[in-house]
Amino acid sequence: MDDVRSLLLVPADPDGLPDLGSDLPDATLVDLMHTDAGGHDAAVAAIATLRAAGHRVYLHTRGPQSPDLRDELLATLRDGVYGVSLPGVVHTDQLRFADSLLEDVEGRAGIEPGLTALGLWIENAAALGRAGALAAASSRLTWLGVATAPLAMELAVDAPAPALLDHARAAVVFAARASGLPAVEGLPLPALPPHDAALRAHGLRGRLTRHPSEVAGLNAAFPSG
Repeated sequence: MDDVRSLLLVPADPDGLPDLGSDLPDATLVDLMHTDAGGHDAAVAAIATLRAAGHRVYLHTRGPQSPDLRDELLATLRDGVYGVSLPGVVHTDQLRFADSLLEDVEGRAGIEPGLTALGLWIENAAALGRAGALAAASSRLTWLGVATAPLAMELAVDAPAPALLDHARAAVVFAARASGLPAVEGLPLPALPPHDAALRAHGLRGRLTRHPSEVAGLNAAFPSG
């Protein structure tokens, strides 16, 4: 099982990359969700910059329902990209579609079939209810993430009770453990800043951040291995 203590989300543009510092995150997610076809060259350049600095790169893509996902992967998935960070999955058939799409793109890119990892984000109530089935639906999975910010937005309340989000975390943690996967926390709600000791106590093994300055603290806060 790979460490996923620290996951760093960065722009898909070499000119927009933050000062990465000397502490390497366990996974660096290149944010392709808001990149159109004209930005793929910049994304590829950002990936090359990160890989040269020793980063384990994941592509943070659009979800499997997007008609642009295939073109996005064809343009950016290449040998040396470790995996794909996948949002927007609700049903196991969507995850299996993403799995088969990756196999096709791997073949076209000269990558060994099945080599590209998947990190899966649980970000709505429907996916949360199927978390166990989703965690078991692909051999590519390396983490199951609980995206508490979109889950909280789905509740449509001004200030969701922390216990509700803890319930979501627990469901994802148990689903992940049942399939031998680590569970990680997504980007925090602005009104509910993360407390890593509490996340660790809930069984989470890492957290996503936009701030390279947090990487060292995350690597220290969460268990390794």
